[in-house]
Amino acid sequence: MESTVWTCGDVINYHDNLYETVLIGGQCWFAENLQAEFYSNGDSIPSGQNQEFWSTTNSSAQATFNGDSTLLPTYGRLYNWYASVDVRGLCPSGWHVPSDIDWFILEMELGMTAIEAYSDQWRGSNEGTVLKSASVGTPPWNGVNQYGFSGLPGGLMDHTGYAYNFGSSGYFWSSTHLGNAYQYRALTTNLSGVARFGGSPRLGLSVRCVK
Repeated sequence: MESTVWTCGDVINYHDNLYETVLIGGQCWFAENLQAEFYSNGDSIPSGQNQEFWSTTNSSAQATFNGDSTLLPTYGRLYNWYASVDVRGLCPSGWHVPSDIDWFILEMELGMTAIEAYSDQWRGSNEGTVLKSASVGTPPWNGVNQYGFSGLPGGLMDHTGYAYNFGSSGYFWSSTHLGNAYQYRALTTNLSGVARFGGSPRLGLSVRCVK
């Protein structure tokens, strides 16, 4: 029987969860937030919903926003930075948590200049709008989802374990750190660009896998 070769745009099954994928430029991205509770080798990722654990750990942790498991199928899990770079692999084999460079490539594919991409804080013009889920999406946001990335406002857990900004902002890890600044991206309702921030490795943020 002839086997079917997987190509970007096909659904991928990872730990019994199905993820849509999308090709943007030369990169293949998950079009959904990761919700894995296991590494690619099958080891469990510790659940860090307890605030004391989350705010003191120097190793991998994952949680759901405010402990609400009903949000999991749509918004995925929140991971600290340690989980994003664990050698056991947060993403499926052949995939990885995007580096700062991976995000630069995506942002410039969407129209951001190199000078803008390599700067900090809020950058660009409408790159955030084209990444965010559209008002007619499920669930809706205030973007246009031009490329099928379907960015969602899944909120975050701060370094003390408190949850914030669900429904208004989405935050996505990179695997890169520059000194004590652990790089991530942000989308928000009120702005059309994409933010590049550096923060604590104990932040709980969404993850998109790329290859």
